[in-house]
Amino acid sequence: MTRILSTRTLNTLRSADLITPARKLAAAPQLAPTDTFEAPKKVSTVRDDGDGFDPGTNKVIDLANSVMGENAADLKVANDTDLGDAMQDWVPNNVNCANFVSGLLTATGQIPKEEGSAGVVNLVNNLRDDPNFTEVSLDDASPGDVVAFEYGSGKKKGHHVVVFEGRDENGNPKFIGSDNVNPDKSQRINRSTGVRSGRRILAVMHYSKDD
Repeated sequence: MTRILSTRTLNTLRSADLITPARKLAAAPQLAPTDTFEAPKKVSTVRDDGDGFDPGTNKVIDLANSVMGENAADLKVANDTDLGDAMQDWVPNNVNCANFVSGLLTATGQIPKEEGSAGVVNLVNNLRDDPNFTEVSLDDASPGDVVAFEYGSGKKKGHHVVVFEGRDENGNPKFIGSDNVNPDKSQRINRSTGVRSGRRILAVMHYSKDD
């Protein structure tokens, strides 16, 4: 037989005997202003040998040496690196010399990205207009200086640009640049010594802000 509880009986039931609605889950704690996450910093080179820039050396040369032997085709699209991000992806693989040098200068903070150029003459003109650069002779060049060459004449005139690394034991200038040394004539980062026959100095640009 069903037992019917009177109103008085219901009123005397303890609160623990009643079914209560489920409690809402506590809201997730909010991060304090100082509890922020930082995105990973982009590395400066394609390869990470565990060595950063040596404060006692030139940053441009450090960066150029860190990618020695790399194909320009790979460097220019490595947009997760400072150097790759500074280079222009569209430049053909056989004419990346100015693109590479512009990337070096941009990635090391010497020029803004828009000052770089895929063309040698344009890059030289931009550096000549930059008050942080001074034009010097090859005899007075310092590591990291931009060295531009011209060769041929008329419609066959060509240009090439590299960075000055220093001099060998015989006093010959050493350069690092994106050179056409692959079998298919595409470029990779390469070291050369001496001025190639037929090439004339177009300009040597020295970053003088740190002098």
